[in-house]
Amino acid sequence: MVFSDARAFLSRNFLLIIILVIALFMRGQHLSQPFIDVFSWRQASTAMMAQNYFLNNWNIFYPEVNWTGVGPGYQGREFQTVSYLAAIAYQFFGQHDMIGRMIAISFGLWGIFALYQLVLLVWDKKHALAAATMMAILPGSAFTDRSFLPDPAMVSLTTTCMWLFVLYLYQEKTRYLVLAAMIGCLGILTKIPGLIIGLPMLYAFITLYKKRGVKDFPRLKPVLLTLALVLIPVVAYYLWARYLSLTYPPYHFAGSRNWIWNDWTAVFKEYFYFKNLKNIMEYWILGYPAIIFFILGLMLPLAADDESRKSKVPRFFHFLLLGCVLYYFIGASELINNPWNFQLFLPVISVFSGRLLVVLYNYGTAVDKVKQARLAFVILLMLAYNVRIMRDYLFETKFASDSHKLGTRLSSLKKPGDLVITIAEVIGDPVAIYYSGGKGWVFPLDIGLALSELPKDDPNLILALDDLKKQGADFFGIVDNHYQEIRREHPGLHAYLKSNMSMVNKTNDFVIFKWQ
Repeated sequence: MVFSDARAFLSRNFLLIIILVIALFMRGQHLSQPFIDVFSWRQASTAMMAQNYFLNNWNIFYPEVNWTGVGPGYQGREFQTVSYLAAIAYQFFGQHDMIGRMIAISFGLWGIFALYQLVLLVWDKKHALAAATMMAILPGSAFTDRSFLPDPAMVSLTTTCMWLFVLYLYQEKTRYLVLAAMIGCLGILTKIPGLIIGLPMLYAFITLYKKRGVKDFPRLKPVLLTLALVLIPVVAYYLWARYLSLTYPPYHFAGSRNWIWNDWTAVFKEYFYFKNLKNIMEYWILGYPAIIFFILGLMLPLAADDESRKSKVPRFFHFLLLGCVLYYFIGASELINNPWNFQLFLPVISVFSGRLLVVLYNYGTAVDKVKQARLAFVILLMLAYNVRIMRDYLFETKFASDSHKLGTRLSSLKKPGDLVITIAEVIGDPVAIYYSGGKGWVFPLDIGLALSELPKDDPNLILALDDLKKQGADFFGIVDNHYQEIRREHPGLHAYLKSNMSMVNKTNDFVIFKWQ
């Protein structure tokens, strides 16, 4: 009986299982790779917070980084779902970069399953399989899902929330509403942009209750009460995060600088960074085939097939897309500067891209086997293209390779308690400090500054270094390209290094100084 049930389950879900296997293949590459890829900056900070939970303080409300000096580097951050799970895993398996990646992959695979269930409820099985397929193979989705970031968890949890909420609206079983509230709350805590799911959920709520002619408050009360219970902990936590950012140096509230109200003139001047958006979508997130599929899929009418016409909430995903668009116009700088945030857009992009897959399958009067072969050919071509994007632009572009080598060497030179200052390939990236195994500062000190060149101000740079020396800095590590920049363009700073420090290590990748 058990075996027959298992066979029936496999038969019913065979295609979904295949999709999840492909998704695992796309995400399971280079798992042991250090954090040297294009997302090195954010991954290093996430890894530091996990490390500090594991080694120092298990209080999840005090996320701590190591690039702010000797004192506790508490910061105003999102709720640390992923880093805390990693810290727990470190208890059993030791601290390894692979663990953070595997946790992200687990969330990513569940997110594909949840998206399948959501589209199955809203539209039909063909669209559900198509959306899951696109989410599985999009290069940006696969790459972000194997990165030690909170975004895979946020997307997975918020997608699950939408699925359970729609299920509640269809069946009015309280357990689905409770689960949706708990999971949605955790998803929004994990990253605040998850709030955009409120737009399609509000649409579904209003649409279904209008169709039923429900006007009595008692039937609306559970949903309104649940909404309040979700928002209260979210608001409370982010007020706490704000308090941390105002209380502990360097007074950093993550993501607070990149919104339209911070510098709306710059955003308008750059036309909302559409040129940057085009490049990111072409070479990192989607690739040309998926862009074309998304645009064409979005243009298809809802009555493109009988099943989508029968949906109780046919425009659910249009409202989710609207939420993404609003998020972009409010936070264009944040999205362009930190492109892993586009992970939140990929479920709805997958849905509309998948609509075109369904049309390709339904096109013509060929028998099912011919249709299946035709669709498989299209998907395989897109898969091959996406694998090439991941290889050429994501895996092979090692943004922080020299920084990793610098941090590893510092870890062997420094004594316990020694503090380091580092300049990485991208100025401000803390990855070298993470791999040094200790604490220190990124240089220059402006938190969140991401530059390719040092500021042209030697006197202030020298004063900043002197101040860090007084605070206990022992080593100063610089990747080679910036050391050569200092030699060419910063004679004052270079003279200071030669007269006040001794060079203890020099390679083709980095140079390390120690105060005399």
